[in-house]
Amino acid sequence: MIPAPITEVYAALVDPEALSAWVPPGDMTGTIERFEPRPGGSYRMVLRYPDHSPSQGRTTSDTEVVEARFIDLVSNRRVVYPVDVVSDDPDDSEAMTMRRELTDTDGGTLVKITADNVPDAVSAHDHAAGLESSLEKLAAYVAGWDHRLSLIAGHEPVLRLFGDCSQDRRYPAPAASPIVATVAGTDP
Repeated sequence: MIPAPITEVYAALVDPEALSAWVPPGDMTGTIERFEPRPGGSYRMVLRYPDHSPSQGRTTSDTEVVEARFIDLVSNRRVVYPVDVVSDDPDDSEAMTMRRELTDTDGGTLVKITADNVPDAVSAHDHAAGLESSLEKLAAYVAGWDHRLSLIAGHEPVLRLFGDCSQDRRYPAPAASPIVATVAGTDP
């Protein structure tokens, strides 16, 4: 759960400045090159690895460029979009569909993230770590803080994944038992 109103969390899902602040996992940075938050609209983000990291980008040695197309935006409820990585690697040829759903709770906003058709180039471990990092950054961004979520209300950041991350290269898997990613520990 993110200790913030659902309106503030949703705003951070559809604002280019916010996305470039919280989406890049770890110490990566992000730059939005195009952003049209409407069904049928799209965005393009360049994710850049820090100078000190080993060569690991999928678009260039130090970048990953992602192209996303919004297919569903419901104010204060959900954002759904397929994401393509600009890459010559055939393992990146299919779009991964990201779905972020919000639920208003007594203490804030529950954020549920599902990712379908995760590319084979992304391990389950790396995917979970990236989700955790991004969710921590989202919570910190919404709180107006630039430091770790653990400082918010004295809670240690927690990402709980429910489901089997290894089946069918699908996160969540199986579809009847989705992975739910939550920050600061509310079980689904």
